[in-house]
This record gives sequence, C-alpha cells and structure tokens, in this order.
Amino acid sequence: MMALSDSWDHKALPSLKPNPWYMDVIFFILYPYLVIKTNYDVNVVPYNHHVMKKNLPITGVKKGAFTEDFDLKEIKKFTKE
Repeated sequence: MMALSDSWDHKALPSLKPNPWYMDVIFFILYPYLVIKTNYDVNVVPYNHHVMKKNLPITGVKKGAFTEDFDLKEIKKFTKE
C-alpha cells in the first residue's frame, strides 16, 4: 500500500525470484550473439521496409494532397455545432 502512505516501505514492492542456474548459463552464452546481432541490425541492415504496412518495401511514391483553399466561416460554423 505504498500509494496510500507517505512512508517508503521496500517490503511493499513485488519480489522477483532469481533466475535458475540454467537460465543464467543460457544468458551468458547468448549475450555476445545478441549484442552482435543487435548492432548488425541497427548499423548495417538498410531501412527498406514500411513498418505500418506489414513490412512491404518502400516505393518512394508519396500519396497526399494539401490545399490552402479553406472557407474559415464554414469551418467555424461546423465546429460550433
């Protein structure tokens, strides 16, 4: 009940169990691979996929339009309704 009291109590925090020995061995063995793989993915692999469209390749074609022909009276009328 730390949120309800003004005093700090470390016993109110959830406790985490230590990893079993075999998990520590697996982490120890896989750690160099994970560091190398992450650095490779971040620094070497080109960013050529679209994350919002299920990893489809980026085409370079931008689809969009913008106009400055706004009728402010109509917009103000619409927002007040």
